[in-house]
Amino acid sequence: MVLVVIDGMRSDAFEQAASSGRAPALQFLRDRGSYVRDSVAIFPTITPAATSTLVTGEVPARHGIPGMCWYDRDHQRFVNYGQSRGVAMAEGLGQVVEDFLVYLNHEHLSGDVRTIHEQLHELGLSSGATNFMVFRGPFEHRLEPGLMERLLFRKHLPRTVRGPKEHYFADVVRGPADAGGRRKRGRGLERHTRHNDKWAAEVTRDLLEQGAADMILFYLHENDHVSHHGGPVTQVDNLVRADEHIGSVLDTFGTWERTLHEAGFVLTADHGQTAIGDDAEHVIEFGEVLADFRRVKPGPGPDPLEDHDLAVCGNGRAARVHVRGGQRSGPRGVRAGRRGPRGGGRAPQPLAPPGRPPGHRRHRRGRDGPHPRVPAGPVADPVGHGPRPDR
Repeated sequence: MVLVVIDGMRSDAFEQAASSGRAPALQFLRDRGSYVRDSVAIFPTITPAATSTLVTGEVPARHGIPGMCWYDRDHQRFVNYGQSRGVAMAEGLGQVVEDFLVYLNHEHLSGDVRTIHEQLHELGLSSGATNFMVFRGPFEHRLEPGLMERLLFRKHLPRTVRGPKEHYFADVVRGPADAGGRRKRGRGLERHTRHNDKWAAEVTRDLLEQGAADMILFYLHENDHVSHHGGPVTQVDNLVRADEHIGSVLDTFGTWERTLHEAGFVLTADHGQTAIGDDAEHVIEFGEVLADFRRVKPGPGPDPLEDHDLAVCGNGRAARVHVRGGQRSGPRGVRAGRRGPRGGGRAPQPLAPPGRPPGHRRHRRGRDGPHPRVPAGPVADPVGHGPRPDR
């Protein structure tokens, strides 16, 4: 079986691409399979949290990965899996690499949940994955970093990571089948080109040809990357490009029909994306809104939240706000200790954007029109699910 995951793919973009005549592979799979349109992503819809749910079947409260960046109260520091180049530089690139390669899969991902790779192994089946960031599995793989990576991250790179039997990540990890090995192994920037959709398709096709794994997780991440920069309006064109890679895999056994006879295909997304305005009216400036609160600043080493009021973590179009003392959001918004007029006593105050009454949250407005401000309180999606505060 091939599990195809297109990062950030919207249902409407998929439908437009598959019906346009420009994405024959997507149309082929849709027409020969069952299509479930009203599936719902987990909250928050951030790639590490959503992909962790895909491979464990659990919500973030159980699998332990709440987003791309978050504050670890136990170790008193920010955790960053790759959010924002500026923040990564402030916290130290080595720490970000270690968070991503080591802690995400081997410490932060809860040991109380099982990944699809672990579950298949227990059933006597093998699995593989291409460029997927949540990869914990039963097999140990030795990292093969280049000279530049060894020089930059020598104190942070592990010798081995545990993943599926056929684990492929860029040019750093490869499985025993050496899928994609026919391409000359690159140097310098060429090494990083293997962290792309074309490379993932080549590896997936090789694994299918060799029969090297019972299940292959074929991850296409470029749609999400381009959508973050150009907005969801780019998605149909993005999916047309992704379609070429899916078509290449479908070519494995000569014809698409024969390949589909040899292997089942499941196509899904981890989450979608929503268009938002990028002018000042549509963006909440946390530096201004939270100016009266003492915030943990990004940087290397521990910085206890107990010495501050808040820890704010950017997560793409969203943000996480951790409150001192383990307090949680209440029906009147985030509450935290606020410095008195002369630096004296601290009293809990409701947090609201300037000019907005407490008890109302300002919502970003999409390019398709404004969304009204709504009273703070329980919010539910069309199937009755709503956000719940984390630990």
